[in-house]
Amino acid sequence: MTGAAPRIGIVGSGIAGLRAAQSVLAHETGARITVFGDEAHRTYNRPGLTKKRYPPSAGSGRPSPRT
Repeated sequence: MTGAAPRIGIVGSGIAGLRAAQSVLAHETGARITVFGDEAHRTYNRPGLTKKRYPPSAGSGRPSPRT
């Protein structure tokens, strides 16, 4: 079948599954994606909690632990 949209299955509905789906769509905009997972809620983009807990230290660009 030439011209048909590719069908992609992704196992895992956590952040890795979300990133995989975003990557597929970046390369195959018409892809049909099915995500398989057993999480109780739909996949969503979770915020990075480390950056809120440990803000970057001045000038280093890396998080610094609070004391």
